[in-house]
Amino acid sequence: MRLLSGFVLCFLAVCLPAGSTADEGLGPDPLNAAYAIEGQEISLRNGYSEIALGPASAAKIRTPVFGKSVRDDLDGDGDEDAALILVYDPGGSGTFYYLAAAVNLDGLYRGTS
Repeated sequence: MRLLSGFVLCFLAVCLPAGSTADEGLGPDPLNAAYAIEGQEISLRNGYSEIALGPASAAKIRTPVFGKSVRDDLDGDGDEDAALILVYDPGGSGTFYYLAAAVNLDGLYRGTS
């Protein structure tokens, strides 16, 4: 498990480009922040998001967090950031897993795309 956590942190530190954060959606912790998936902002509340596809549609886009987040300083500023896996279920035939980071900005977290 420690090896996997180290791999995830190294991957995010190398692959996290500047300006990859969602436009808005600062949250008090990674489970209550916003992330960009497929060009859409997904705002988590307690590690879960549910968005209706349309006003007359019963179908929903569901996005829970898978497992626990891994916390470490991902951007080198001395603050504790987090890496987490988002399970994106747009209601079609597939479920997609995204590795995302939540960057700590003065005590508030902003999710990446």
